[in-house]
Amino acid sequence: MRSIWNSIYKYKYQILLVILYLILFVQMQNVFFYGDDYEILYPYHNPHDFLHILDYVLDKMHYFWYEWSGRIAVHFTVTFGSSMFGLVFFRLLNPLMIFIFCYLLTKIFCLFKDGNFSKFLTIISLGVIGINVVIARDTLYWLSATIPYIWFFNLTLLTIYIIYKSYLSGDAISKIRFLILVLMCIIQTFALEQITFILLAFFLVMLFFMFIF
Repeated sequence: MRSIWNSIYKYKYQILLVILYLILFVQMQNVFFYGDDYEILYPYHNPHDFLHILDYVLDKMHYFWYEWSGRIAVHFTVTFGSSMFGLVFFRLLNPLMIFIFCYLLTKIFCLFKDGNFSKFLTIISLGVIGINVVIARDTLYWLSATIPYIWFFNLTLLTIYIIYKSYLSGDAISKIRFLILVLMCIIQTFALEQITFILLAFFLVMLFFMFIF
């Protein structure tokens, strides 16, 4: 019995993380379409096959590009995923994407401060997931908001982490990794305009430190 309690204490943060994300997964099963989600959904009365949905999605991309904004990467993911797979698409992937979001935040944080990674990940996860639902419903619990502001922002965090870690270690970025980073940046610029400014600001700061120090 003592060994069991010792194991629980040793892995307390990992156990808390599993419980936390299981609760989030269960909670996500009670999330439904609302607001702007209905604007982008494929019409229910139309044939629900791949080609019809793809044609609808491409028409929507044309509309969003010329009439609304340049967020075609986001809107393609939202419209195609939700129209093709329904709420299952969001309910299954959203907890995973939130975990990746918290994981990457923790990885960046640990570049500045050494410590227990699982402990930091648990604290950051509690901070992100534990936001009052009245506030979080505009992001974590809303398909049309979560995908641009959480899912695609994961690419931004990954880009920042790779570049800053390479800078701190003094290692050169390989050509393949550089091409992947370029592709990720292109995708992000077609996802959310705010991300473009964040990336530009980050690159300018990095260039400043490289030349000054």
